[in-house]
Amino acid sequence: MSRILRIVGVSEQIYYYRKKHHKILVSEEAVEEFLRFVAYDYGKQPELNKRHLSWYEDNRERDTAIVSLILGSGLRVNEVVNLILKDIDWEARCVLVTRKGKKMQSVPFLMRSKLDLEEYLRIRNSRYQPTVSETALFLTKGGKPMTKNAMQKMVNKYSRAYGKPLSVHILRHTFGTQLYKRKRI
Repeated sequence: MSRILRIVGVSEQIYYYRKKHHKILVSEEAVEEFLRFVAYDYGKQPELNKRHLSWYEDNRERDTAIVSLILGSGLRVNEVVNLILKDIDWEARCVLVTRKGKKMQSVPFLMRSKLDLEEYLRIRNSRYQPTVSETALFLTKGGKPMTKNAMQKMVNKYSRAYGKPLSVHILRHTFGTQLYKRKRI
């Protein structure tokens, strides 16, 4: 009897593993479609009330830049939250991040991420009005740095509206999968 239970337990684990890992955006087209949804289509939903639509319009460029950067570099949410303006090397298309274990590493990002970051930086100071000393890359309406929790909630909000529950960590896995596929071709 215990042997049968163990076998059932293993198959349940395999099923859970498969179910859990089907959440990533498997193709480059799916990644582009999700980015397009965040950048443009979320605001076209008829069920959005005026307050949510206004919030979206105020933060569209920032949110697109965050999602694009994660999908275009594979950064962890904590690494994105801790980015400051001088961490971006525009010529090399890299960001300098503090990895686990306090190691500094230069991480490349895709051209799409660069374009989305540039679009966000064009409106960053006028829209979020940071103090002169504020160097955090991603800000909230009051000019304060975004928190890890706020970023996670933001990604969850867009993914639920998109109809595919994705977390920031799943976006990171999506990048890894896309990189693996590109290297194999």
